[in-house]
Amino acid sequence: MKIMVEIRDDTEVEKVLAALEALKDDSVEIDTQPIFYTLITKGDRNIDAEGLFGIWKRQPRTLEEIRKKN
Repeated sequence: MKIMVEIRDDTEVEKVLAALEALKDDSVEIDTQPIFYTLITKGDRNIDAEGLFGIWKRQPRTLEEIRKKN
């Protein structure tokens, strides 16, 4: 089983690590390496995206072309 703890306040790290150390035995492994990920946030619905419609109208692309280029 894996449990992930996210700490938003750096001052609380020592407290959490101390609590985990108290629980540590042969079956518990503590990894303090940071995990890098991108937060997914909701978009701003106030932005007018109409200007993006038809941007490939003059130069249509297939999905295969997009994948090949990127």
